[in-house]
Amino acid sequence: MIGIIGGSGLETFPFSGQVEELLITTPFGKVTAKQSGNLAFISRHGEAHQIAPHQVNFRANIWALGQLQVTGIIATAAVGALNMSYKPGELIILDDFIDLTRQRPLSFYSHGAVVHTDMGQPFDRELNQRLSRVIQSETGQSPPAAVYVAVEGPRFETRAEIKYMNMIGGSVVGMTIVPEVVLAKEKSLPYAVIGLVTNYACGVIEQPVSNEAVQATMRHNQERLARLITAAATDQS
Repeated sequence: MIGIIGGSGLETFPFSGQVEELLITTPFGKVTAKQSGNLAFISRHGEAHQIAPHQVNFRANIWALGQLQVTGIIATAAVGALNMSYKPGELIILDDFIDLTRQRPLSFYSHGAVVHTDMGQPFDRELNQRLSRVIQSETGQSPPAAVYVAVEGPRFETRAEIKYMNMIGGSVVGMTIVPEVVLAKEKSLPYAVIGLVTNYACGVIEQPVSNEAVQATMRHNQERLARLITAAATDQS
C-alpha cells in the first residue's frame, strides 16, 4: 500500500473505489486518514485547509502511515521557483533539500536514545523514478529534479531571503516537506514528492506573490496530480 500526503490544493483525494475513513491514534495525537484499495490518504492541512504549515502535526501523520504499514509515501507540494529555470504549472520531483525551518519537531527521537539518521539520499530513488515515468508519459519530458528549500511560513519570503536561497543552491521553496521527509526516513519509509511550481518567488519577477493564486493553481491541477500519483503508486516498471 502507498501512502499519499496531500498538500495545498489536494485536501481531498478522488478515489475511484469504495473509501474507508480511519481514525488512527498515535503517540503524537489522532490522525484522520482515508483508505481505498492500495492507497491511503492523509490531508496535510485538513480538508478545509485549516492547518497552517508551521502547525502541521508531521510526526503524527508519518507515524499513522507507518501504522497502516504503507510501503512508501508520495507527497504533493506547492513550490515557488527561485529563478526563471522553472515555470508556473511545471511538475518537478525533489532530490535534495535545505532546511531553514526554526521551531518544528524534527525527530521521533527527542527523548531517550539519540539517533543520527543518514540523509545522503532523502528522497527515494525508486519512487522518484516512478514519478518521472508517469510525468514523462503525460508531458513528453522528464521532470527536473530540484533542491527544495524549506522555510517556516506561513508568511512568504523576502527578496533578500530568495537571493540567499539561490546563493546556497536552492531551486524551489516551500513550507512543508521538512520535517516530513526526515521523519519518513527515521521510520524507514521510502518517500518522494511530486511538486507543482505555482509561482515565482518574491523578487524573481515584479508581480507580488499571492496566496490566492497559489491555491488556484493547485486546485486547477488537483485531478492531474491525483491521476499521476495513482499511476505512480501502481507502476510496476
